[in-house]
Amino acid sequence: MSTTASAIVLAGRVLFVALFAFSARGHIVNHGRFVTTAKGRLPVPYMAGWPTGVWLLLANSLARLLRSSPSFPSLERGNSRSPDHF
Repeated sequence: MSTTASAIVLAGRVLFVALFAFSARGHIVNHGRFVTTAKGRLPVPYMAGWPTGVWLLLANSLARLLRSSPSFPSLERGNSRSPDHF
């Protein structure tokens, strides 16, 4: 991969993580608003506030930043995988 392509991929990864981090911040800061909105819609409305924000921050943002999300071997090794490659 070229340096330019690597920089573009890195910028996209950082922006994607920022999206989850900003959303997590909103859930944590506006806990009451999310709980009020979730009443009558979710079985446990309390979980719509800061617990969801913590989940977004830790599980999603850090996992994507650290590349622990599932990989796609067909994209990494090309699409020519036959059964004898397993």
